[in-house]
Amino acid sequence: MVTHAGGCHCGAVAFEVDAPAQLEVTECNCSICGPSAYQHLIVPRDRFRLLRGEDFLSTYTFGTRTAQHLFCRTCGVKSFYVPRSHPDGISVNARCLAPGTVAGKTVGSFDGEHWEEARAALESAAAHEISLATSDAEIAACFAVMRELRPHLVEADFVAQVRRQQAHGYQLAQRRGAAGPVAVAGFRCSEALAWGRYLYVDDLVTLASERSRGHGEQLIAWLCDYARRHGCAQLHLDSGVQRFAAHRFYLRQGMSITSHHFALDLERRS
Repeated sequence: MVTHAGGCHCGAVAFEVDAPAQLEVTECNCSICGPSAYQHLIVPRDRFRLLRGEDFLSTYTFGTRTAQHLFCRTCGVKSFYVPRSHPDGISVNARCLAPGTVAGKTVGSFDGEHWEEARAALESAAAHEISLATSDAEIAACFAVMRELRPHLVEADFVAQVRRQQAHGYQLAQRRGAAGPVAVAGFRCSEALAWGRYLYVDDLVTLASERSRGHGEQLIAWLCDYARRHGCAQLHLDSGVQRFAAHRFYLRQGMSITSHHFALDLERRS
């Protein structure tokens, strides 16, 4: 993950966005994106920072008026906007990024002329996009999701910490959406006298803006399949006593409450 600088043509609008150096962008053929050759880099709002130019932006809407198209009043360039597909996120025009931090682009397509059908197909495909985060870039991209569950984590240390845990069997699975990971699970396979070989889920979290869309259920199903393929007979996890919504979710997945978890803070115990 790096910080990219961008803005409009005249310089009145400037922003920063946190994204991988190797960008995954989308080109859309709808009535507004096609003529402008807009390249969508969709990110969560907390990875976008408008540095200047808010007073120079004009808003244009049409159709459902969900999308907020933002143009510089001076030069007319749309360097970012709020997309209909991700109203809680930001779509940055990858063509408006300064070149120094962009290592390359992978360009996909979206059939905006048939928006509803294309969106449904995209969501259906995303249901199968669960994979292990193995590269530093993939691990770093999971931080924005993980910090919603583990707010004490430091972004600058995240990749190194995951790498240390991987040396002891830890794995990080990600479910990707159009803008990057929307749900992640940290887990490990182990063996115990009590359970035999089992998969333990250390972390399981979905972005707040993406909850109630089946991401957690898909991750649990993927973890169960992974456990079976690696010779595990059981899946286990702990959940804080205060996380009632999570408890209901786990029970709906067929899990049982089988024990109490006891902990002792050794640093406080003299």
